[in-house]
Amino acid sequence: MTDRKNGMVLQHGIMICFILSLVFLTGCLSGQPEKNQSTIIAPSNVPIVPMNVSDQSSPIQKDITPSNPIQITVHNVTVYSVMQKSGKEIKHVALDVSMKNIGLKESFSFDNISLISFQMDNENLNVYPNTRNFQGNSRNPLLLRTLAPGEKIRGTVVFELVGDTESMVFYIKDPSWTILGEAFVPDISNGAQSRSDREYTKNLGFVVHSAAQKNAIPGMGPFPEAKIAVVSVSIINNNPTDVTIKRENLLILTEREITFEHGGERVSDEIARDYLRFPFTIHSGETITGSALYVVHSGTRINKIALTDNNLVINSMVDLNNIYQYE
Repeated sequence: MTDRKNGMVLQHGIMICFILSLVFLTGCLSGQPEKNQSTIIAPSNVPIVPMNVSDQSSPIQKDITPSNPIQITVHNVTVYSVMQKSGKEIKHVALDVSMKNIGLKESFSFDNISLISFQMDNENLNVYPNTRNFQGNSRNPLLLRTLAPGEKIRGTVVFELVGDTESMVFYIKDPSWTILGEAFVPDISNGAQSRSDREYTKNLGFVVHSAAQKNAIPGMGPFPEAKIAVVSVSIINNNPTDVTIKRENLLILTEREITFEHGGERVSDEIARDYLRFPFTIHSGETITGSALYVVHSGTRINKIALTDNNLVINSMVDLNNIYQYE
């Protein structure tokens, strides 16, 4: 009888040991890292953050859509001169274009604010249509016409030529500076080479980390009816070649005017050292991060920062109203 009891105790002990072994083995297996999962070991109390990048949790990305809702086709480009009463000769460029509404659900009217061209000559960048003589120089003016959903129309829009401009970008925008259509004309003397947004590759990436409007910063006092904007950005070059970014390529758009970066030659070296120094070159695949300095009008309702390439084609655009901190 005693031997039987001892046998049962021994058997019960073996079962308990077996169960405990299974529990321990299961815990060991669940604690093992999965295959193909990297393990990062870092010193304690040291955060892992990208170098020279703001610690904002969710950077604001570009808001330009891959394809714009109004499709533009440039049929012909004509350059001609207009003699003023003063004897000064002014060159004009007439674009014969077709517009097709492929994405807007409502009709859109073309006026001298919605039709613009980007041409570069010193600081003259934003050019609006010539409304004084568009009726006399065009049999089929595009201004003051309306484009219904799904409709296609053709007409002419006339701009003054800035200096010795050889290329231009033609944009359709709404009052909030949302780009609705665009066409790049690389050679004004040959409009057949123009490319729409669907044919033009945009390889400059853009992130805004933070933005602030201030009354003044050290070394720069207040401006009448203006504030100083400091915008922290990262620019990513996805081109196969190096890209040079000039101060004219990073600009703020408002309902009043275009504002260029002021942190380079516009301020003292002591102030400029804390900001991006334009022009600068970004190597292929490289990212440059820093702050840009602007003097902006107070009370503007529209505040968008745009990044263009060397052809003045907007690659990225961000609405600063969603980011601005007012100090």
